[in-house]
Amino acid sequence: MRPCWCSGPGRWRRPRSFAGFTGFPPYNQHLLHDLGAFQIGIGVTVLLALRLGDALTVALAGLVAAAACTPSSHLLDLRLGGHGTGPWALGALAVLGAAALAARWQRLRQTHEQDEAAP
Repeated sequence: MRPCWCSGPGRWRRPRSFAGFTGFPPYNQHLLHDLGAFQIGIGVTVLLALRLGDALTVALAGLVAAAACTPSSHLLDLRLGGHGTGPWALGALAVLGAAALAARWQRLRQTHEQDEAAP
């Protein structure tokens, strides 16, 4: 096991050394792209959790953020291998998640309006 200083901020600027540190040899560019897409989703989830009180809305927004970033990663990395249907399937997941998020948001708005209208 390497010491903690190996995971400092400088590792993110050198993806090959970071890939070696994480224990995923050999260097895998696509894996790092996928990690970045999912970290965006996690970041969106954490930021929205600070603002919104509805766990389902927060979870759906994080799913949409990650699922929307992942297809572009797969399109960019088609030359590295994988399946040509991957970006389309992941894009469909993003669209379904966005539809579920929109439905949830609409439901919350209706509930909020009903609560305000009640005496």
